[in-house]
Amino acid sequence: MVNNLIMDNDRLILSGNVYQTWLQDTRKRRRKFKQPNPILAGKIANIMKNLRYTKAMCQNIISTLI
Repeated sequence: MVNNLIMDNDRLILSGNVYQTWLQDTRKRRRKFKQPNPILAGKIANIMKNLRYTKAMCQNIISTLI
């Protein structure tokens, strides 16, 4: 397989059979998903909770002013 690879002006040129093999092997190269970080997830949950609390407080203040 090494003899099928050619370098031309710093670009790799693959022969047809090597390129076809490379295309067919894409299903084996799946994207790896990162595990969720529980610390960051906890912070986001706290932010969302605080936003809901702040929204409720603002609605209470507005309703008392009206």
